[in-house]
Amino acid sequence: MSDPRLSGELLSPASTFVSTANDACSGGERVRAVQYVRTSSDRQHHSLDNQVAGIAEYAGRRGYEIVATYVDAGKSGLSLKGRHGLQQLLAAVLRPERDFDAILVFDVSRWGRFQNPDQAGHYEFICRQAGLTVAYCAEPFENNLSPMSTIAKHLKRVMAGEYSRELSERLSRAHVQQASLGFRQGGSMPYGFRRMLIDEFGRPKSILDRHQRKALHDNHVITVLGSAHEQAVIRKIFKWRVTHEMTVKAIAARLQAQGIPGTYGVPFSAKMVRTVLASEYCIGHYVYNRTTNKLQSSRRDNPERLWVRARAAEPIVSVKIFRRAQTLLAMHGGPCKSDKRMLRACAVS
Repeated sequence: MSDPRLSGELLSPASTFVSTANDACSGGERVRAVQYVRTSSDRQHHSLDNQVAGIAEYAGRRGYEIVATYVDAGKSGLSLKGRHGLQQLLAAVLRPERDFDAILVFDVSRWGRFQNPDQAGHYEFICRQAGLTVAYCAEPFENNLSPMSTIAKHLKRVMAGEYSRELSERLSRAHVQQASLGFRQGGSMPYGFRRMLIDEFGRPKSILDRHQRKALHDNHVITVLGSAHEQAVIRKIFKWRVTHEMTVKAIAARLQAQGIPGTYGVPFSAKMVRTVLASEYCIGHYVYNRTTNKLQSSRRDNPERLWVRARAAEPIVSVKIFRRAQTLLAMHGGPCKSDKRMLRACAVS
């Protein structure tokens, strides 16, 4: 059975996930409250427990009765997108039949690490406009809208966003450095190549399946050639395109007619053929950092000076043939490399 905390859905008061808070408070009329908890990684199960424990202690001291829990497990705090728990909470806030009067959150960063601190303030304002109290249980200030608490909360929001920016920059630099050594940094594999797991000393461990990932931090993933049959198919594709000047659509049709499966066993398509022809893996290069979408921004192309090229595997086709294929792709609306770009690609050893 899957852990209910990972569902991103509303949990009932009967859940043991909130029972500690209900037991912590006794005597007197208690304020009905819901709690919101979030982790940025699905590996942080203990963080959820710690947040709940902290909120339970706060609720017991302040006279709150927790009646429901909203959870976003393994969700980034950079935006509202994908955070179904917070979305459901905000929807519940606006319902006339709402049966709670307060929202308890462990700290400001759990509410979100929005790059614009006003976005966090906007969502809190919606809750306050509906007549709800919003409390950050582990923060050293009371969220009572006083000038000092407002300043402190805004600084916390700025700091939460800045933490994400700094972490993103550090990770980006680390990925670029690792890519320059030939270690893969994610992404799908083209036809005819495999991902191999190696240990910290560069010794091969295993070939990774499609959805497998490395488990140890000091292990790495490199690119290796696929089967001899797949390499032969790649050479055929280039020969048919360059020597016989067949269209990518015609090449895909011929491969299908010959019963040759493409990536992951699916039939070859024109798009798949075009991807093979445009992939620098075919001349032995791993290219990284072509695009960027840091902090969940829209994906955009990087200037070529920021690209990283590293030796990945033995070339399957010659640079001359690859170069001619790029020219033919460009003539029919496909991706093309400029002469300068091709020279730089050829210079990688």
